[in-house]
Amino acid sequence: MALLLPSLQAERIRSAVVDYLTTTFALGDAEPRRAPGDAETPHLSDNAEAHRSPGETQPRRAPADAAPRRALGDFLQHPEHGVFTGPFVRLRLPYLPSEGSTALDWTPPFPPYRHQEQAYQRLTSKPLGPAHTGPEPTIVTTGTGSGKTEAFLHPILDHVLHAQKAGITGIKALILYPMNALASDQASRITQLIASDPALAHVRAGLYTGDAETTSHGNATPQNHGTALETDRHSIRRNPPDILLTNYKMLDQLLLRPEDQKLWAASAQSLTYLVLDEFHTYDGAQGTDVAMLLRRLGLAIRSHLSSGDPRLDAFTASPLGPITPVATSATLGDGNDPTEILDFAREVFGCPIPPEAVITETRVPLDQWAQQHRQAIGSLRLRPRELASLRADELDELAVLGETSTADVQLLLQRVVENLYEGPAPAALTDSATLTDSATFTDSTGLRTPSHFTDPAICAAALQAHPGVLSLIDAAQQTVPVAELAQKLLGKTTYTDDPARARRVLAAILAALSAVRAGLDGTPNRNAVSVDVTLWVREVTRIDRILSTQPGFRWADEAASTYAALEEEVPARPALYCRSCGRSGWGITLASTGQGEKPDQANVRRDHLLHDSRFRTLLHAPGEDAAYLNALASGDPHPAEHFPGLRWYSVANRELLTRRPAESETETREGRVVPVLVLTGGESDISRNTNHDVCPSCGADDAIRFLGSAVATLLSVSLTTLFGDDALDSSEKRALIFTDSVQDAAHRAGFVDQRSHTISLRSALRGALHGPTPLDTWVEATITAASSPFDRYRLVPADLAEHKRFKPFWEPSTSRSR
Repeated sequence: MALLLPSLQAERIRSAVVDYLTTTFALGDAEPRRAPGDAETPHLSDNAEAHRSPGETQPRRAPADAAPRRALGDFLQHPEHGVFTGPFVRLRLPYLPSEGSTALDWTPPFPPYRHQEQAYQRLTSKPLGPAHTGPEPTIVTTGTGSGKTEAFLHPILDHVLHAQKAGITGIKALILYPMNALASDQASRITQLIASDPALAHVRAGLYTGDAETTSHGNATPQNHGTALETDRHSIRRNPPDILLTNYKMLDQLLLRPEDQKLWAASAQSLTYLVLDEFHTYDGAQGTDVAMLLRRLGLAIRSHLSSGDPRLDAFTASPLGPITPVATSATLGDGNDPTEILDFAREVFGCPIPPEAVITETRVPLDQWAQQHRQAIGSLRLRPRELASLRADELDELAVLGETSTADVQLLLQRVVENLYEGPAPAALTDSATLTDSATFTDSTGLRTPSHFTDPAICAAALQAHPGVLSLIDAAQQTVPVAELAQKLLGKTTYTDDPARARRVLAAILAALSAVRAGLDGTPNRNAVSVDVTLWVREVTRIDRILSTQPGFRWADEAASTYAALEEEVPARPALYCRSCGRSGWGITLASTGQGEKPDQANVRRDHLLHDSRFRTLLHAPGEDAAYLNALASGDPHPAEHFPGLRWYSVANRELLTRRPAESETETREGRVVPVLVLTGGESDISRNTNHDVCPSCGADDAIRFLGSAVATLLSVSLTTLFGDDALDSSEKRALIFTDSVQDAAHRAGFVDQRSHTISLRSALRGALHGPTPLDTWVEATITAASSPFDRYRLVPADLAEHKRFKPFWEPSTSRSR
């Protein structure tokens, strides 16, 4: 069973993003060189010809010092100023189960939680007494994974069954989602539920969005008599389904188009529920639009009711009339004042909503939850170890588990538990053995210790009963940084010695909790702790490099506050690099005359964009500087002639020097004179080459770039990391991406698709490369190594995946012949 364990994936994403950025930029400075004429080391100059052998047409990459790459990696992973914020973790105890009573005649497929039962009580159309004669407005504000969908869907299905028995046709429930992706995902869940229960065989659901096709989202089975999700809008108009899923933009069209008016005419007597999922998204201008849209919906329903219809009376109290409003949101219920939620709901729905309409979550107390696990292992008399007392080798073993992705979740759980309890393990038991009293030994203290944790159920109970794990759960009931937890639970010394290792140790323990929650038998364990992990990754843009002989980086947009104390002593300029040879350095703009910088360097990037003739690329040149000094020491009277592009940037004077200051000068001794390579020649030549981003080192055209990577690229790396495992269950490969606009979404979808393919293709090519290989042999080896459909699919561009000539290549039924 291959699962996405959140804490492990966060570590994988951290590593993948850093590896991608450091290898993509591949920053390097030229290594120190010997004096000109030394046969052991080739001479390095600043122009392309110095890097070419006779007959070569492309510049050769110079040997590079890896210090800039290491500095960039350290910068990206800095705990406070790096590209990552977090990970953060929240551990949530299971929800309290229902007390046993139910308001529904239809039996749901699983026992409800207490908050779901509360929603049933408000939303059921079955009379429950004088206080409840029909559905009531309801706002479900429970957390992610709490079953908010089921909280309103189950009463709706129960109502549909009642209405069908009474011969009522038309739409009974209208469910609005903010995005088509959410609507499609929820449509699949509803279809599965309908198809799996014979009692729902005649319930019909429809999906009406701009992406709707005439294809089915469900599989017909003998149990549901061919029932599937309807997406054909012509069929939906002719015979409206019981439940209609759409979005607010499409609802606007449904209320406007003449051909859709028959939907409302057929549903005026039947429409009972209006559900707004992800209610928190309807704020601001969009909230106003939706509020007006709902009032138009009420007018449409009202227009199809005849005078004297009892349903008309409801419109005196609400613009929605007899339609019951329902809202769900995990965000609004996270510590918000119910008063604010109610005020917001009243504005959107336009009807009075009482305080009891807000349903919040109720969770099992920690001690009560832990007691059942203590009892499960009580007879084994296990001795838990304090997390802060773990030995270095045990921390290392857990850290290794915390930085890898494992498909064997039972083995992961076993290894974690073995390190959390006392007692070495004797010879392994047979696969069929279970952990019982007979499978223990007595140590010097007389306590019995498990010989081997072979029973997953015992492992799960031991993990959830461990005092340190319980302290972890208690400390993380509200979102908290993993680093803070590591420092608190593992001890300040352990955390200070190696923060990354401490973070990975907790990642392994959290992964074990996730494995228990996922269910070791493949069925989710509703009685286990849920693990939510959040990792923020910022866009890699506007990076400055410190003007120093030692590489260092900082964020340009944080310089004014975070680095204010350093700016006077160690200034920084926009970091750039050559994508051809990898040399790195700075971008500056010179004053209108001379070789000094202009006073304001805040707009260097804009100057480059506008092709300012005074923009200059400076590449760090420690190798050329060393060779220059060697030549000078060897008695060369004109060493500068060998290095026409070599200059020295004076940090104190903010100018480029044509002569190297003496070693005895204070600025030189302090390392505040930085050797750099610049473009040389006439003013017009320099301006032309600058505009064409010519590299001062290798001479490559269109090669100079500012250091950075857009968020779409980092998203592609993250998704490839998450889903690039062919052993991963297909059901785990789901991602929800929020964008600012439809146009941005269209761009992101195509970009991520293509970039993910590029990254996957690189991985496939690298996996087939073993030492120096001819290009044609390498291609053949890559194709031969693609033995599975997953591996073959990685070789085919996304826009050609469905092409009739390529599709047979990666389909499972196809042989490896090409």
